[in-house]
Amino acid sequence: MIHYAELDERVNAGWPDFRDALDAHDKEYVMHMYEGANHGFHNNTTPGYDEAAARLAQERTIDFFNEHLRQEGRGALTTTRRSPRGWFRRHDPESIDTTRPRPNLAPVHPPKKRPADRARPLRGA
Repeated sequence: MIHYAELDERVNAGWPDFRDALDAHDKEYVMHMYEGANHGFHNNTTPGYDEAAARLAQERTIDFFNEHLRQEGRGALTTTRRSPRGWFRRHDPESIDTTRPRPNLAPVHPPKKRPADRARPLRGA
């Protein structure tokens, strides 16, 4: 899945070579060009943000993930507006298996420090 902004001349200049490489290796792909959109059109913290194009790209991406990546028996990904900072993806709550144990989310501890008498010498010393 490839999303391009119509007005992003620098990135779009590489599209013909990229397309030829994908075709030469028999790769399946879908490319969407967003009319009137600038580079970073999906980043709502920049002046180039285009809400309509960003929303469409988000929907297309979620649909692509559901079609190509979703596991059998799992619910579809959906989009939910959670905050003004952006879109968040989550599983459909109806599909969450609450009978499975949750993974151990114990904190990761830093490696133990070597005693001073076993410290490595500094390089160049």
